Amino acid sequence: MMRRIKYSLLGMCIVPLFGRIALHGSGHESDIYRYIMPMLVGAIAGFLIGMMKDRLLKSADGLRSVLDSVPYGTIECDSTGSILFSNNAVREMLHMSENDIRRHKIWDLCEKDNCRKKVEDVFGNMLQTKKTPEPFITSLKSADETNVLVEVYWTHQRANGDFNKGATATIIDITSQEASQNLLKKLSRVVEHSKEVIIITDKQGTIEYVNPAFFKVTGYTASEALGKKTSMLKSDAQDALVYKELWQTIEAGDVWSGSLIDRRKDGEFYPVDMTITPIFGDNKEVTNYVAIQSDMSEKKLLEEQFLQSQKMESLGTLVGGIAHDFNNMLAAIQGNVYLAKTEIGNPTSISKRLSNIDSVSDRAASVVRQLLTFARKGSIKTEQFSLNSFMGKGYQLAKTMIPEDVDHITDYCKEELIVEGDPTQLQQVLMNLANNACHAVSNVKKPKITCRIRPFAANDAFMKKHAHLRSSQYAKISVSDNGCGIKKENLDRIIEPFFTTKGVGEGTGLGLSMVYGSVQNHGGVFEIESELGKGTTCHVYLPLVESPDLQSASHEKHTSVQGNGETILLVDDEKELLETASQVLTHLNYNVLVAADGKEAFDIYKNNSNSISLVLTDITMPKMNGFELMDKIWKENNALPVIFATGYDKNHHKLPSGKEAQAHIISKPYFSADTSRLIHSLLS
Repeated sequence: MMRRIKYSLLGMCIVPLFGRIALHGSGHESDIYRYIMPMLVGAIAGFLIGMMKDRLLKSADGLRSVLDSVPYGTIECDSTGSILFSNNAVREMLHMSENDIRRHKIWDLCEKDNCRKKVEDVFGNMLQTKKTPEPFITSLKSADETNVLVEVYWTHQRANGDFNKGATATIIDITSQEASQNLLKKLSRVVEHSKEVIIITDKQGTIEYVNPAFFKVTGYTASEALGKKTSMLKSDAQDALVYKELWQTIEAGDVWSGSLIDRRKDGEFYPVDMTITPIFGDNKEVTNYVAIQSDMSEKKLLEEQFLQSQKMESLGTLVGGIAHDFNNMLAAIQGNVYLAKTEIGNPTSISKRLSNIDSVSDRAASVVRQLLTFARKGSIKTEQFSLNSFMGKGYQLAKTMIPEDVDHITDYCKEELIVEGDPTQLQQVLMNLANNACHAVSNVKKPKITCRIRPFAANDAFMKKHAHLRSSQYAKISVSDNGCGIKKENLDRIIEPFFTTKGVGEGTGLGLSMVYGSVQNHGGVFEIESELGKGTTCHVYLPLVESPDLQSASHEKHTSVQGNGETILLVDDEKELLETASQVLTHLNYNVLVAADGKEAFDIYKNNSNSISLVLTDITMPKMNGFELMDKIWKENNALPVIFATGYDKNHHKLPSGKEAQAHIISKPYFSADTSRLIHSLLS
């Protein structure tokens, strides 16, 4: 209002002056025309001018207010690039007042010389060509010396078609956006270069992303995996309950971690440690899952190497005990043979002596088989078996390591305890525990070692202490000694690989770590109780099978099955074995053709191919081994059944592909009712 009054007064002064000049000589020189009318016109004109300027200023203030509220920066420049106006977003961005900003040309706000040159060139080119330039990114420097990364958009300021009035720059701060993009790029590189397999799925388990490690580990390319279910890797090597528990956990929004056996594209199984994490959306519902999978093949191989190393160490101790047992068994056989010779006229006594020899021979063969199994390399093969029966036989081998002056006691419960596991690994557990117990009692006056088996029902405290357990019913194996004991400060370290309290050359320190690893592989618990100077007890807890699916572990001897006069080709390079086996087969009512090597056997087959019904051959022979022999025979008669016999570990050999139904591998000695039943089965 004051501005309007000001302009009215100014008009009253100026207009009458020009009014008198204009009216001079016009004939209207009365006072009203000479003074009053010009003043009135001037006042009205001044008032109108003031009102228009008020409106213009209000409009400008309104526009300024609008620009200040915009989140993006706005800078107006004249044709020289000098800044005429900057909005609030620019001032906050650069931590500068408007007056400070207006002292600069727009390119003076840039951080570096090359940035300034770029902005100046773009600005000049825009005014010259009258074309709006493409948006570009540059860096500005704020008052506190920090750099602000911005994206700049230009528009012309023009009046009456004149493009050279200047320009307006819209400036968007992309510093945080760029930082986020850089972080995203880093995370992407981490994922892409990770050795761990990373899989992203939807909530139904359909694969949406796999990193390059997926191909290296599984053999599947990304295009082969995308859109497929993760079950494409499923091997069925573990119980279906594992997968059920996995899905229940992640669908509830919790993280699942565990070990699985997956299958590669080529069908090979491989062990993995895996963590699956649910991803939540804005509505706090699960939208995706991220699985991180570590291929444990190398670790498992290393564990097997450690295990084999420990086995070799144990075998050194075992040799003495085995030799002792075999000498005793040979002495028993020789004694019974001597007595049989002196009692030729007494069939009852001879039968008794022969039964004794047969029993001792079976025991010797069992020890050899256990020894071969114990020393075997290879993958873990689990099966259900009676722990009572296993311990009765398995501990016999372990006892051969225990010196005769040590009192060793076995205390097994009558209740049958069925477990699922790898007998070879559990045999190793017993060997290591027995070996450690022997070392512990080596300097005790009355040394004693006790092996005890009991059922064990886990209580809440036990389950809470061992959170990884899934079962509450266990078989508890305890091996105790009255030896030197273990110091308290060593109890927590006793299962660490290579930690040992033995002297140099007395052990590798792998024994108890292997025990711990084997028990963990079987889903069990390993604990140690010890008191210095009073002895140590090692406890092994193995989960019982809730619904056993196995035949009784005690195998009754069946009577032999007689043949029907079929012809068997018998091949072996050991003369004594060939003669004895031929007589046994003849006694079982078979016609027997014998050969001392593979080459001779093939010649016999060619001359008797129509009559030979089965081949029983040694595997390892000079000139031509058993497999080579059968390769040649099967070219003549592809359906001929065969039994391969070996004095080595039969698990070292594999049957020819596609011959599983008509070929079997057995261990020597094979003079038993089981062999007669196998022959009868193949011929049938």
